[in-house]
Amino acid sequence: MNLKNIRDWTVAAGLVAACGAVYAGVGGTTPGGTEFEDIWELIQGWSQGVLGRILALGALIVGIAFGLIRQSVVAAVVGISMAIIFQYGPDVIEGVVTSTAADATPAQVLMLDNSISQVVDLSKPAA
Repeated sequence: MNLKNIRDWTVAAGLVAACGAVYAGVGGTTPGGTEFEDIWELIQGWSQGVLGRILALGALIVGIAFGLIRQSVVAAVVGISMAIIFQYGPDVIEGVVTSTAADATPAQVLMLDNSISQVVDLSKPAA
Protein backbone atom coordinates (compact mmCIF):
# COMPACT_ATOMS: atom_id res chain seq x y z
CA MET A 1 0.00 0.00 0.00
CA ASN A 2 1.51 3.30 -0.99
CA LEU A 3 1.25 6.66 0.73
CA LYS A 4 -1.44 7.96 -1.65
CA ASN A 5 -3.79 5.13 -0.67
CA ILE A 6 -3.09 5.69 3.01
CA ARG A 7 -3.77 9.41 2.61
CA ASP A 8 -7.06 8.73 0.80
CA TRP A 9 -8.23 6.28 3.46
CA THR A 10 -7.21 8.70 6.20
CA VAL A 11 -9.22 11.52 4.62
CA ALA A 12 -12.25 9.24 4.22
CA ALA A 13 -12.02 8.02 7.82
CA GLY A 14 -11.68 11.62 9.04
CA LEU A 15 -14.80 12.67 7.14
CA VAL A 16 -16.78 9.76 8.58
CA ALA A 17 -15.55 10.56 12.10
CA ALA A 18 -16.42 14.24 11.66
CA CYS A 19 -19.94 13.39 10.52
CA GLY A 20 -20.34 11.07 13.49
CA ALA A 21 -19.10 13.78 15.86
CA VAL A 22 -21.54 16.32 14.44
CA TYR A 23 -24.39 13.80 14.67
CA ALA A 24 -23.47 12.91 18.26
CA GLY A 25 -23.13 16.60 19.12
CA VAL A 26 -26.83 17.14 18.45
CA GLY A 27 -27.72 14.35 20.87
CA GLY A 28 -28.04 11.61 18.26
CA THR A 29 -31.08 13.16 16.66
CA THR A 30 -31.44 14.47 13.19
CA PRO A 31 -31.37 18.28 13.36
CA GLY A 32 -34.44 18.53 11.14
CA GLY A 33 -36.43 15.83 12.93
CA THR A 34 -36.93 12.13 12.42
CA GLU A 35 -37.39 11.96 8.65
CA PHE A 36 -34.91 9.12 8.18
CA GLU A 37 -35.98 7.01 11.17
CA ASP A 38 -38.07 4.69 8.97
CA ILE A 39 -35.16 4.09 6.58
CA TRP A 40 -32.80 3.34 9.49
CA GLU A 41 -35.24 0.82 10.96
CA LEU A 42 -35.75 -0.78 7.53
CA ILE A 43 -32.02 -1.22 6.86
CA GLN A 44 -31.39 -2.36 10.42
CA GLY A 45 -34.15 -4.95 10.05
CA TRP A 46 -32.64 -6.18 6.80
CA SER A 47 -29.18 -6.42 8.32
CA GLN A 48 -30.23 -8.24 11.49
CA GLY A 49 -32.99 -10.28 9.89
CA VAL A 50 -33.18 -13.02 7.31
CA LEU A 51 -31.56 -10.94 4.54
CA GLY A 52 -28.47 -10.32 6.69
CA ARG A 53 -28.20 -14.03 7.48
CA ILE A 54 -28.53 -14.93 3.80
CA LEU A 55 -25.82 -12.44 2.80
CA ALA A 56 -23.53 -13.58 5.61
CA LEU A 57 -24.02 -17.25 4.72
CA GLY A 58 -23.41 -16.45 1.05
CA ALA A 59 -20.20 -14.64 1.96
CA LEU A 60 -19.13 -17.60 4.08
CA ILE A 61 -19.77 -20.06 1.23
CA VAL A 62 -17.92 -17.86 -1.27
CA GLY A 63 -15.08 -17.46 1.25
CA ILE A 64 -14.85 -21.22 1.74
CA ALA A 65 -14.85 -21.75 -2.05
CA PHE A 66 -12.05 -19.22 -2.52
CA GLY A 67 -10.26 -20.80 0.42
CA LEU A 68 -10.42 -24.21 -1.23
CA ILE A 69 -9.10 -22.79 -4.49
CA ARG A 70 -6.27 -20.90 -2.79
CA GLN A 71 -5.79 -23.61 -0.14
CA SER A 72 -6.14 -21.11 2.67
CA VAL A 73 -8.82 -20.64 5.34
CA VAL A 74 -8.29 -16.88 5.50
CA ALA A 75 -11.02 -16.24 2.92
CA ALA A 76 -13.59 -18.00 5.15
CA VAL A 77 -12.84 -15.46 7.89
CA VAL A 78 -14.40 -12.79 5.64
CA GLY A 79 -17.74 -14.63 5.76
CA ILE A 80 -17.61 -14.99 9.52
CA SER A 81 -16.67 -11.31 9.85
CA MET A 82 -19.58 -10.28 7.64
CA ALA A 83 -21.98 -12.33 9.78
CA ILE A 84 -20.74 -10.58 12.92
CA ILE A 85 -20.95 -7.15 11.28
CA PHE A 86 -24.46 -7.75 9.93
CA GLN A 87 -25.73 -8.86 13.34
CA TYR A 88 -23.98 -6.44 15.70
CA GLY A 89 -22.96 -3.55 13.42
CA PRO A 90 -26.23 -1.58 13.57
CA ASP A 91 -26.34 -1.80 17.38
CA VAL A 92 -22.74 -0.61 17.65
CA ILE A 93 -23.40 2.27 15.24
CA GLU A 94 -26.53 3.30 17.14
CA GLY A 95 -24.71 3.09 20.47
CA VAL A 96 -21.82 5.23 19.26
CA VAL A 97 -23.98 7.82 17.54
CA THR A 98 -26.56 8.26 20.29
CA SER A 99 -24.17 8.23 23.25
CA THR A 100 -23.79 11.53 25.07
CA ALA A 101 -22.49 12.60 28.46
CA ALA A 102 -24.80 15.60 28.79
CA ASP A 103 -25.97 14.94 32.36
CA ALA A 104 -22.78 13.29 33.63
CA THR A 105 -20.72 14.72 36.47
CA PRO A 106 -16.97 15.23 35.92
CA ALA A 107 -16.26 12.24 38.18
CA GLN A 108 -18.46 10.01 36.02
CA VAL A 109 -16.71 11.19 32.87
CA LEU A 110 -13.32 10.40 34.43
CA MET A 111 -14.51 6.82 35.00
CA LEU A 112 -14.85 6.41 31.22
CA ASP A 113 -11.07 6.35 30.69
CA ASN A 114 -8.97 3.23 30.23
CA SER A 115 -8.99 2.39 33.99
CA ILE A 116 -5.25 2.97 34.35
CA SER A 117 -5.66 6.11 36.42
CA GLN A 118 -7.50 6.35 39.70
CA VAL A 119 -10.98 7.80 39.93
CA VAL A 120 -10.64 11.26 41.43
CA ASP A 121 -13.33 12.60 43.75
CA LEU A 122 -13.69 16.19 42.54
CA SER A 123 -16.01 17.14 45.39
CA LYS A 124 -13.07 17.05 47.87
CA PRO A 125 -10.24 19.59 47.76
CA ALA A 126 -6.84 18.35 46.68
CA ALA A 127 -4.40 17.56 49.46
